Amino acid sequence: MRAGAATMPMRTSDADFGPLTYPLTRPRHLTPVSSTIGYWANKIRNVLFVTGYPPKMSPTYPRSTAVFDLASVALVRFAQAYLNAGLVFGGHPLGSHKDPRTRFTIGSGSEPEALDGGRELARQERKIDAGADYIVTQPAFNLEALKNVQEYRAKLPIVVGAMVLRDLQHARRITQVPGVTVPEAVFTRLHQYESEADQAQAGIESAAEQARWIRREGWAGLYLMSPSSHQPVLEVLKQGLG
Repeated sequence: MRAGAATMPMRTSDADFGPLTYPLTRPRHLTPVSSTIGYWANKIRNVLFVTGYPPKMSPTYPRSTAVFDLASVALVRFAQAYLNAGLVFGGHPLGSHKDPRTRFTIGSGSEPEALDGGRELARQERKIDAGADYIVTQPAFNLEALKNVQEYRAKLPIVVGAMVLRDLQHARRITQVPGVTVPEAVFTRLHQYESEADQAQAGIESAAEQARWIRREGWAGLYLMSPSSHQPVLEVLKQGLG
């Protein structure tokens, strides 16, 4: 079996932390998905499987077609039942060595503010039944929305997403992401500042407040997203968890 070429530069043997890979099922068909074994070969032990959304291209670009051979629920199930059992997806041994199992820690996504809440909760149940080890949420600006995943905390770790907003324009763009709601209070806060630098600082402070709340409420972890660089994330960690 061939390891995916994209994983080859991702050497982590000298790192003192475990990276989290984030493969989408949208652009993949079933056979190349087997190349997930390349992550394991490169000492990557944590994967987060999400389906992704249909591709949206600029009108000036050729049309792009999603593949969607399998969604995240199926991939979680296959990875647990096959790769973590030492088998390729066809059912043959993953290797000839004594213990070919991968032992991935497998996560999947959640949208606490999905438009169709019932459908999202049903998918959540299927992901857990398929063997997900943890769940990562979309950015939760409205922390009250987390009550929609509260009941699952007794079943598996829930890692709460938080996004560091760069400015007002960034906040407006984020409202177009399915499953993410930016409350009016966030816009009111950003509107208090004229310069982008001050708005960026307000975004950092807001994310730090979220981080403190997530920690105080005892959620399993924090998934910080930053649109530009790692520096805002470091600032949020310093203010929120320092």
